[in-house]
Amino acid sequence: MSERVLVVLVFVIVVSGSFVMLTSILTPVVNAAASCAPPALAVAPELQSFSYVVTIIGTTLPGTAGSASTACSITSISISWGDGSSATVFPKLNSPSFSASHTYKSNGTYDIIVHSIQSDGKVSTNMMIESVQG
Repeated sequence: MSERVLVVLVFVIVVSGSFVMLTSILTPVVNAAASCAPPALAVAPELQSFSYVVTIIGTTLPGTAGSASTACSITSISISWGDGSSATVFPKLNSPSFSASHTYKSNGTYDIIVHSIQSDGKVSTNMMIESVQG
């Protein structure tokens, strides 16, 4: 029997003292009993001294399977750099580690959002705020 489950995620980000609410993400999951847990995601920014370059270094692992016949994998890592640009990183074979670099055009404080996307559609998100001073 197929079962539909509706997952609703709402993110609230504080920007310059005012609240900005991002659009809710609605993810229908079919046959939820056979899917995996959400992926694990850990990231850290690395700012190069006196530069506009920020490098994200991270690790992501697929969630544990709900059954022996279910195997999930990380399909991509999506990064929003907070200045209107984004990047997609594809995981290396047999490696949970990833990295991506971005060059900002000006000084500022940027909200960097990283999504780890799993083969069953589940997503884990990590957000960090980085101050860039060139």
